[in-house]
Amino acid sequence: MNKFSIHCPHFPICSGCTLSEKVDAPPVLKEMRSFFQTRGLSNLPIHAGAAEGWRCRAKLAVRGSAQTPIVGLYQKGSHHPIDIPLCRVHHPALNQAADALRHFIQSEDIEPYNEQTFQGELRYIQLALERSTGKVQLVLVVNRDSTSINLEKLWSIGIPWHSIWLNHNTRRDNVIFGNEWVLFKGEPFLWEAIGGVSICFHPASFGQANLDLFERLIASLKAQLHSACSLVEYHAGVGMIGLCLAEKCQTVVSCEANPQAAQCFILSKEKLGADIQKKLSYRMGRAEENLHLLQEGDVILVDPPRKGLDAHLLKGLKELQGPKTLFYISCGWPAFQRDCDALQNAGWKLEHAEGYTLFPGTDHVELLARFKKESG
Repeated sequence: MNKFSIHCPHFPICSGCTLSEKVDAPPVLKEMRSFFQTRGLSNLPIHAGAAEGWRCRAKLAVRGSAQTPIVGLYQKGSHHPIDIPLCRVHHPALNQAADALRHFIQSEDIEPYNEQTFQGELRYIQLALERSTGKVQLVLVVNRDSTSINLEKLWSIGIPWHSIWLNHNTRRDNVIFGNEWVLFKGEPFLWEAIGGVSICFHPASFGQANLDLFERLIASLKAQLHSACSLVEYHAGVGMIGLCLAEKCQTVVSCEANPQAAQCFILSKEKLGADIQKKLSYRMGRAEENLHLLQEGDVILVDPPRKGLDAHLLKGLKELQGPKTLFYISCGWPAFQRDCDALQNAGWKLEHAEGYTLFPGTDHVELLARFKKESG
């Protein structure tokens, strides 16, 4: 059996995957390699992990009826929800938790959300696996300011829950989460060991779904980093990357706009030794509010969303005088092409790039690229 094939009974109906074979070499690779060759890089190394069972975090829609609930994704090319109980990219613990929830919805006569009438109680769920314990963090997104769901009974159904959270969302659009988070029972934070560092996650925090392969990206980044550098990180989230790199740095400043992320960073920092803690600081706010920090770091790390660098940060990088090193972690290929050309035109030299198939089954490759800007 080919380890880079996904043998899923829901393919190709489910919108989650567009590829089932050779998922370590998606079609976009040909375009990527051509792009980098024309910009001075003859090789684009590709790193792939497991094709199945890699996803340890998932958001699923809850639709259908109380008698026949659907807990899954939308059918490819439509807004028709389908069940995916045998999803092969989900870690088995997530499938087990989702299946238990289907039976719980039936037994408790819980009405799923209806997008036409805006009625029904349960809209979405989020499942996140804590790898070290095998426990599952569950978020129930409910269509009310309170819930009639018997949460105590849900806690006792036999799944090793890490915690159960409620998120209240009464909006009439496709936004998944509301602003209010309530912990019903369990641990308030999920902890992951990344590169030997304990990282804290609130359920509202962004977290990588493919942590096994993302750890390899961080290890590569750390190996490329020169010792005793001053690192400034933008779009830092909970500060996971900076926390993992701090041992090799003189200072690390992490910048992020998400308010829940700062608390997670503080808790993670407290688990490190005093000598590492004093290297670390965290700045709340958008990138454009922290552009002055560009001058303080000799290494800049950016990890923007799919839309790429915002105009203010890109302008700041273009105007920055060297010597500086820039690491760009890209999850949006079209945006990276635009930003790469803009950076090169401003004097940044593209030195290295490598790809990571963080979402096996999709025509998507994330990048770790290194740029250098000399003085003058």
